[in-house]
Amino acid sequence: MAGVRKALQPELPGRDEGCSEHVGGHRRMVGGRSRQDVDVDPEMDVEVHVGVDAMAALVEHGMLLQSARGPLPNVAELVAGEPIKGSWWAHPKAHEIFRVLGELDDSPDIVRLRLVNGKVTLVHRRLWASLVRAADRFTPKQLAALHEEHTTTGAHRVDEVPFPEWVDADIIAAAGRLSLDEAVAELPACLR
Repeated sequence: MAGVRKALQPELPGRDEGCSEHVGGHRRMVGGRSRQDVDVDPEMDVEVHVGVDAMAALVEHGMLLQSARGPLPNVAELVAGEPIKGSWWAHPKAHEIFRVLGELDDSPDIVRLRLVNGKVTLVHRRLWASLVRAADRFTPKQLAALHEEHTTTGAHRVDEVPFPEWVDADIIAAAGRLSLDEAVAELPACLR
């Protein structure tokens, strides 16, 4: 998150700019237009999005679907604040959804897997040890980490990092201290 914060800070105006013009948050220039749907965390001087804190939701739930409907909440609908009919790319908050998904993808505390029903699932670090301990319950495809990139031609490419290559040694050690029952109990009901 620190990398995201640092990348955003140069384009954000000072905290006091525009404050006398509105109520309920600091005005920010994002993509060349004024935004009023953000507040500033005075401790960190970074924007906090009104209505959804996707990282907090991810920490709370342990995992979220990226955009698919399923047994877990999904990030796209959390950001939109409503169920999305059709593709989220056509939703009025598509740019915000894209930005939030990018921020989550940039976090070292999140891994993207096709874990739940073959759909892209964002998993917070707090569940990684449980996943490692319960790995025998899943297929290799479910536990392969997904890394997206956009090529210079604009094409979208997804690379997979096989399990357990993406798992740090400290997570493997923590998994070894868990019983299978403890690990499974940490996972959402849809994966038990």
